[in-house]
Amino acid sequence: MIVSGLDRPLHLHRLLLGSSSLALLGMLQCKATASGERGIATRQLIWQFHSADGDEKECKVYNRVLIKWLRFCYGEDISVTPDECGSAVAILFQLQLTCVDTIVPQFESQLVAATGANIQDSVSVLLSCAKYEECDGDRGRHPAVAVAKRLFSRENITKYEDQVVKGCLFYLPPSFLDYVAYIPHSVHSEFSLRYRYLKQHEDRLEEEDKIRVLKNCVFSRLNALK
Repeated sequence: MIVSGLDRPLHLHRLLLGSSSLALLGMLQCKATASGERGIATRQLIWQFHSADGDEKECKVYNRVLIKWLRFCYGEDISVTPDECGSAVAILFQLQLTCVDTIVPQFESQLVAATGANIQDSVSVLLSCAKYEECDGDRGRHPAVAVAKRLFSRENITKYEDQVVKGCLFYLPPSFLDYVAYIPHSVHSEFSLRYRYLKQHEDRLEEEDKIRVLKNCVFSRLNALK
């Protein structure tokens, strides 16, 4: 398999990976259908995904994590550092692992352990996830949800507002607004924080996205945003 950024192709077992990853299985089936004969060309796959950022450092992190997941398919345990979490979550969904229902809870626990109670590590994990569209919390159970729920506690959104709310929550997909411990009748109420999120992103959000952001609020108060 040829991966952008790697000097050499990865030599993999098709049957094993095809049974572990629906994405790779689909690529193998398409390759076999497109070619009427067996040969070297038929055996080569091109990994179609890449790091969210084009810089060399992020590319190295992404490829390192991709190899970790491929080794996981061979039976190895996987462990990630906070700077690898975004790539790890994205690749988990890109590979479409057949054991995703089993691995997500395990990986979720690993993310929590990797960040501990450290605010900056938790922020880094969630912001790294935000780089990849695969990390949108709407895509089934998200491994980083446990990190988000702990980070967006009432204590943290008040005590560390600049770091946790302005510097993290407002840069995540809208679905992460569902994991905040809001404080009623305050500047950190659900309406207040969702409204502020909407104001920051109103130029890029579609009307239906605005409604979803404010699903638990009175949308008629925000007619000016239509």
